[in-house]
Amino acid sequence: MKVFLSSIKNEFLKQRRGFTWVIAVVLSLGTSFLAFVDVYLRYDYLIKKQDLLNTWEILLLENHLSALWFITFPLAITTICSLLYYVDYKDGGLKYTLTLPIGKNKLYFSKWITVVIFSVLMIILNILGLILAGKILNFPDSLDIYLFLRYGIYQFFALLGVISLQLWLSSRTNNIIASLAQGFVGIIVSLFLAQSQLIARFIPYAHMLYSIPLKGENNSIAIQGGIIFGLLFLFIGVVNFKRKDILE
Repeated sequence: MKVFLSSIKNEFLKQRRGFTWVIAVVLSLGTSFLAFVDVYLRYDYLIKKQDLLNTWEILLLENHLSALWFITFPLAITTICSLLYYVDYKDGGLKYTLTLPIGKNKLYFSKWITVVIFSVLMIILNILGLILAGKILNFPDSLDIYLFLRYGIYQFFALLGVISLQLWLSSRTNNIIASLAQGFVGIIVSLFLAQSQLIARFIPYAHMLYSIPLKGENNSIAIQGGIIFGLLFLFIGVVNFKRKDILE
């Protein structure tokens, strides 16, 4: 366990001088800021248009759709997964990593845990940014902590499929452009296919769209799909990584 925790720590240390932390912080708070600006400029219009929602639900909806959080978050995860392996592949670092006295399955899982931690950090930062935005806008409705708690949990489950899929794809190539392109194409294509709930269930990139906890939303797509595909691609990734040769 000590070696495994040390492996996770090393993953974070390898990212300290990179863009991973910048991506996580800037995108999370930047999206919250965009939602704030959107609601601030269109407050009266949004209140009339979304008369069945309270102000906090409107802010959450604007963050998720208008500020494109359901797209930028998966894009950020795709980039982070690629950067984790880019650091290893650069200057032959992966060869050294594979020689460490720790099983390949644990090495792979440590990277998966690292991406999960970054994802949780982004969720927390985005939600805190939204709460701050609502306080600044002086919403008349009381803060619904349970609403934001569910939003965070649903996002976490929805992203598991993307995390596992992208980490596996990134581990298969030493070309960061290729792994990024695969994720970007998958996300863009999912925007069109996600309109069908039946099809969306089978596309990990589309699960994030259904993670907003509002009435009428089918959150089971995000939760069940995220768990199923998260475990499936995690298993595939571990099996594939265990077969990886030190000379690659």
